[in-house]
Amino acid sequence: MDGQAQLRYARKNWSSVMLLNPFHPSNMLDLTIELVNKVPGRDLHRFCWVDDRHIGALPVEYNWLVGHSPNDVDPTIVHYTEGGPWFEGYKNVPYGDEWLKWDKQIKEKAGQ
Repeated sequence: MDGQAQLRYARKNWSSVMLLNPFHPSNMLDLTIELVNKVPGRDLHRFCWVDDRHIGALPVEYNWLVGHSPNDVDPTIVHYTEGGPWFEGYKNVPYGDEWLKWDKQIKEKAGQ
């Protein structure tokens, strides 16, 4: 994305949409400001503070990855993994027209 070097690691794209239980002991005790400020971002993206057996997946339509998720899914949330329609080279990505339409409406309401 945007010329940044990309690395593969577990659950890389899961953190784009998360549902957390704030009362789970791992989130209450282990997810601290110190941890967030200390570990590399990739460790946070793979939920390093939680034991794997306490991590579940959301249905694919809630984190539909452009260019990676199955095309027969009707997405609720679209995740532009390589670049979104706000970048010149990505104007024609799937669902980009919808994103641009909403972006225009929001800017018009804000008087921009």
